[in-house]
Amino acid sequence: NWELAVEARQAVDMLQQWAPMEVEDSLQLLSPVFTHPAVRRYAITRLQQASDDDLLLYLLQLVQALKYEDFYEINEAYKRMQMKESCVSDNDQKEILGPSTSRSHESKNSKSDLDVEKDEDQNLATFLIQRACHNSTLANYFYWYLITECEDQEVAVELDTKVREMYLTVMRMFQETLQNGFAEWQKQQQVLQHQVALIDELVKLVKSVQRENCNRKKKIEQLQMLLADSEAFKINLADFDPIPFPLDPRICIRGIVPHNAILFKSALMPLRLTFKTTEGPEYVAIFKHGDDLRQDQFVLQIITLMDKLLRLENLDLKLTPYSVLATGTKHGFVQYIDSQTVADVLNSEGTIQNFLRKRHPSETSP
Repeated sequence: NWELAVEARQAVDMLQQWAPMEVEDSLQLLSPVFTHPAVRRYAITRLQQASDDDLLLYLLQLVQALKYEDFYEINEAYKRMQMKESCVSDNDQKEILGPSTSRSHESKNSKSDLDVEKDEDQNLATFLIQRACHNSTLANYFYWYLITECEDQEVAVELDTKVREMYLTVMRMFQETLQNGFAEWQKQQQVLQHQVALIDELVKLVKSVQRENCNRKKKIEQLQMLLADSEAFKINLADFDPIPFPLDPRICIRGIVPHNAILFKSALMPLRLTFKTTEGPEYVAIFKHGDDLRQDQFVLQIITLMDKLLRLENLDLKLTPYSVLATGTKHGFVQYIDSQTVADVLNSEGTIQNFLRKRHPSETSP
């Protein structure tokens, strides 16, 4: 019973005697069931053993787990960060006005405030910020997972308002850490700003096409014309400076191919966009506006995580989940997979079994 001080103290003492817990098992200690600070900090020490690739698998769930952290502690951590930055600024000003010294401004960026915290003193927010700052892929997804929680949504209860304020505080901590950190961190901050600018222009593009009072064919022509017009938006969508693609930051995109853009046949008419990449091969993705993709994102994240855990047990279900990224509560990207509908398969092959037998024959299958 964690509400009884004696039992809670005994449990914390026993925690130090445990054999180290598996990283995957420690995730449950960050659920709302465990609110004791010592238990949650123990979970963080276990997560510190995870590789960046593994942490990426849990990142969406960990961002959600921030809701169960101590909001007061997060706010205090942010205040300490601001005070330290203020002291650094004052010292820099004194150096400029005072006698010349050999000390350079490298001391400001040599280590972030989050790096100097002891491992056992980190909460979930400072841990995630620290890891994201050291890995551009983690930083990419961490930012977009946070941004959807920071949006000004209709809140039904006071708790929802407090949760949103907490996410806003974490976002400020993350952005200020990048801005005041190493040159690579500052560059990452600029990349995120460029991604936001691109998505803002894509939203304007969708709204502009949706306003057209005409049939789908005419709307596609309007879409392609707007993409080809270098002055239609603040960014030339057909040719812009290369940036990591938010949906998959391993890929750098540098423009959209106007004549390949189409609208799907649905009420919301999502866009199929073909992006030019710095590596050569084009990358096709769907941009949806008017749809909340967070649930799709969460389900596919769970499937990806379960696939990884099953593979560790030598059980390969041959799953290849497609990527989804909510860039807001009303828009986001979906990886495009060239495929056939079930209706088309049945029309051409008669049965799904005939389709699979033709394209993936196996001597052992019926």
